[in-house]
Amino acid sequence: STTCLSMALDDAMKNRLDGIRRSYLTLTERLGDPDVISNSNLLRQVMKDRSQSEEVVMAFDEYCRLDEELEGAVELFQEAGDDAEMRE
Repeated sequence: STTCLSMALDDAMKNRLDGIRRSYLTLTERLGDPDVISNSNLLRQVMKDRSQSEEVVMAFDEYCRLDEELEGAVELFQEAGDDAEMRE
């Protein structure tokens, strides 16, 4: 069964957003790298690159969380079947 949220993003877009998230996490790790910390220009660039994708990553994480919640709710609804009390 396809949910509304699942239809909102196609696989290509999800893959693109997941790539942005992976880059963001890599940049976050680099902020702890002594070589980055000791080079102010590199540190500034890593922080800038990371900040440019932060809002997108946070929104995508929220989307994924809500999509999982919706899938769980749909499963519960389907399991409830004809039990009207469970559907409320």
